[in-house]
Amino acid sequence: MSMKYVQLLTGIISLLFFSNCKEKIKVVSDSDKMPETINFIYSEIEGIGFEKGVTRRDPSDIIKVDDVCYIYYTKVMGQAAGYWGNIWYATSADNGYTWKEEGQILGVGANDSFDSHAVFTPNIMEVNGKYYMFYTGVKPTPGRTDGQFENNSTSDITALGLAVADAPNGQFKRIGFKPILEISNSPEKFDSYRIDDASLLSKNGKYLLYYKGRSRAHKADGPAHTMMGVAVADQPEGPYIKHPDPILDKSHEVLVWKQGEGIGALASISSTLEYSKSGFDFMTDKKNISINKRPNAPGAYRADLTGGSSQKLTWGISMIHNGADSYLVRFEAITKDDVFDKGSFGYDKTFLKKHYKNTIVLEGDNKNSMLVVSPELQGRVMTSTLNGDQGMSFGWLNYELIKSKEIMEHINPTGGEERFWLGPEGGQYSIFFAPKSSFEFNDWFVPSVLDTEAFDIIEQDSRSVLFHKEMELINYSGTEFNIDVKRKITLLNQAQINENLKLDTEDYSVIAYETSNNVKNIGALDWKKETGLLSIWLLSMISPTDETTVIIPVKKGAEEDLGLVVNDNYFGEIAVDRLKTTKSAVYFKADGKSRGKIGVSPARSTGFMGSYDALNKVLTILEIAEPNATDSYVNSAWELQDDPYSGDVLNSYNDGALEDGDQMGPFYELESSSPALALSSGESYTHTQRIYHFKGKKEILNRITKKVFNVPIDEIQNAF
Repeated sequence: MSMKYVQLLTGIISLLFFSNCKEKIKVVSDSDKMPETINFIYSEIEGIGFEKGVTRRDPSDIIKVDDVCYIYYTKVMGQAAGYWGNIWYATSADNGYTWKEEGQILGVGANDSFDSHAVFTPNIMEVNGKYYMFYTGVKPTPGRTDGQFENNSTSDITALGLAVADAPNGQFKRIGFKPILEISNSPEKFDSYRIDDASLLSKNGKYLLYYKGRSRAHKADGPAHTMMGVAVADQPEGPYIKHPDPILDKSHEVLVWKQGEGIGALASISSTLEYSKSGFDFMTDKKNISINKRPNAPGAYRADLTGGSSQKLTWGISMIHNGADSYLVRFEAITKDDVFDKGSFGYDKTFLKKHYKNTIVLEGDNKNSMLVVSPELQGRVMTSTLNGDQGMSFGWLNYELIKSKEIMEHINPTGGEERFWLGPEGGQYSIFFAPKSSFEFNDWFVPSVLDTEAFDIIEQDSRSVLFHKEMELINYSGTEFNIDVKRKITLLNQAQINENLKLDTEDYSVIAYETSNNVKNIGALDWKKETGLLSIWLLSMISPTDETTVIIPVKKGAEEDLGLVVNDNYFGEIAVDRLKTTKSAVYFKADGKSRGKIGVSPARSTGFMGSYDALNKVLTILEIAEPNATDSYVNSAWELQDDPYSGDVLNSYNDGALEDGDQMGPFYELESSSPALALSSGESYTHTQRIYHFKGKKEILNRITKKVFNVPIDEIQNAF
């Protein structure tokens, strides 16, 4: 059979196949499947972001395998034109904020092959345990003896190749030496000169290979006339049959994704998004959905590429041109349905991602329980929710300060649901006052390692993250501390919650997390009481309501045996209508309207404290190990102290206006401290704290408060 006959037969089959498809597809308006407009917001990424002298471009779509994201991209050492490079890959455990570059995964092909000069613009798809990488390949310009690629508009053609592996990290092996898809032979065809940017999709039992094409007819003006085409196969290996016509114009960069029952696509030249129910015709019923700040050469996270479900465009990685450099950034696609009210978790999550690099979101299995963590802010838990993006955000944030990017002199009170500090704050062993300074606000400074310096990420997965930081501090008495800190934040599951609190029900919604905070003495000298000790100090800033009451259960006993039930000698006497004590509990009004602080000693503490927000029916519990009554705790009073180790283990602070009327919040705080750490050189100590937020029927919350606090919930609600 002659080649000419084969080409003719193929063209007839292609025409019949796609003509039948068109007859079966009724073109209907599905504009409700796509939003009216999409805003793209961007954040810098670690690992494969900007690096002087290194080009990274053309990211693939992102797949997730065993909670690890994989991305493939073109990399060139130095600056290079678009038709040069090899394919590298990177992995991420935090949904694309931090990446580990793993190395090259596909190099150029053999001499004289279609991809012997460069391989680039990769894309990926998993089918039945096999990973299919489609890519663009070019060979040197025909007739050149120096092996160079001119990128001319006549003879420098491209083709799509395919390599397959048993795992996302390779080893990828080419399927033969020929392309999987080539340019059309007819010069007038839209793809008769270049084909590029493969993007894969499975629909109705078929494999759809989308690509962009340029025609010989447009010569050097080809990029402005780029159009998208599609080829179809029964198997991912092919053979692929081209649709006879282009399916989308003004499409220089190929990005497709599953959108409801159909397919969405990017028309990059016109900066619009389009939709097709069938996936074969984006032009008959154009939607012209507008884009704000469209991504360049983007790849989207798509669960459908590994057999999961995708319904819309959410996030991905795109390319930035910075002069001669190209590098990768993360994007999120925000629609009007994703615009959240202030006070919701979605609002705070979006806000924090915009203003802080490498913001981390830990998610529960049901996607309802989530928390945001900031490496830039010392591994701080910024906020959490128990009801997804639309749910209530529990952490208090200082929006104006965060937006301003201003660095304050004494403290940067950005907020956050749990931050890591060290004590003591005041006294002769304070680390907040320099030697020989006065105990006045003008001389009080939060150490930068606890205020403005980032913590390093050591390990991370979808439910936990481990941070590390080395510190050098000097206390008021001149003692030097060399400290190694490891802080791990872990999202707890239902079984762990019930086991920790000994609960006998799961009829509630909950977000719970544990922080494990390890401090090690890496100095040459032991830490001694005579020269000052440190403590681990965790502070939670939470949004208040008029109906929020803090509860601290206490051990019963006479003052001569156990000491004061509650210490309110911090910022002056607290009004009787804001502080109440019983034989078994302390109640403190936490409405953010009157400044005051209370504390409970280790002799009185049960290891629990919390709050009940009767307005939103949210019960919050803070848990630490029950203190040893004989342990010493640092004293943070702003004075030279008679007893610097007579401090409290649990504290609560309620924000309020200062004398001049200024107020930082409103917020309230729940705080815990470790014992004073008399650590020998090389010794370490771990302070573990758990935070729980419960929401449910009042009778269920009542069972929890009686179990944990030994008081009914009505007693908390009616304390004031």
